[in-house]
Amino acid sequence: MFLAKALLVDTEVERNIKDFNGTTAMDLLAKLCKQDDNWAQMCKQIKVNPLLKTTYIQPGTNLDQMRNTLSVVAALLATITFAAGFTLPGGLDSKTGKAVMGKEAAFLVFILSDAYAMCTSMFVLFCLIWSMVSERDMSYLLVDRSVLILMQSLYGTMLAFMTGVYTVIDQSSLWAAIIIFIMCSLAVISANRTILHYILAKLIPAANRDQSDRIRLLEEGKAVASRDDNSQKVE
Repeated sequence: MFLAKALLVDTEVERNIKDFNGTTAMDLLAKLCKQDDNWAQMCKQIKVNPLLKTTYIQPGTNLDQMRNTLSVVAALLATITFAAGFTLPGGLDSKTGKAVMGKEAAFLVFILSDAYAMCTSMFVLFCLIWSMVSERDMSYLLVDRSVLILMQSLYGTMLAFMTGVYTVIDQSSLWAAIIIFIMCSLAVISANRTILHYILAKLIPAANRDQSDRIRLLEEGKAVASRDDNSQKVE
């Protein structure tokens, strides 16, 4: 318990690394807290809740800094999408004041995705506001979910841009619309964290990749370290 407490207090320790069974240290700690009140009391003393499941926010994260960053991005997206809702592709009819392309399928997708992006960005702002006056665990949860919702707002904004461009240039420059669709689709696909890490690892290989591979082999017991001329080699 003392060793676990020391590791939990250290904010640099990664708590959500999965073992070969897909179990994290926090999962094991949650089971211990349910079985033994001493473990539950220890977690309460150091203000660690193993039952709190977060995806993007780690315990010890500076919530004020996260809130400031997320609120700026969410407010910017809300402003952009709000303005786009009144700056419609194709313009307005001078006599009726209605959208010229109001019946076009691409225009309908544009207005719906723009509204979705604005609503999700505003919802992020609401979550961040409530996180400032909520208890600690709920604040972590609200900020963590705000990241996920903000990603949805970015997806909606990207879709609104693609369909808005397609609405106005599909008749004159279809090839340009197709290229824009491809570029934006690649950007959306690359926004996935796993895919993004994979792409960056392929395009920009780490300088210390060989060294990290040696260390990983040593940790797994698949290599033996020896010293030769003051250098560490893996045999």
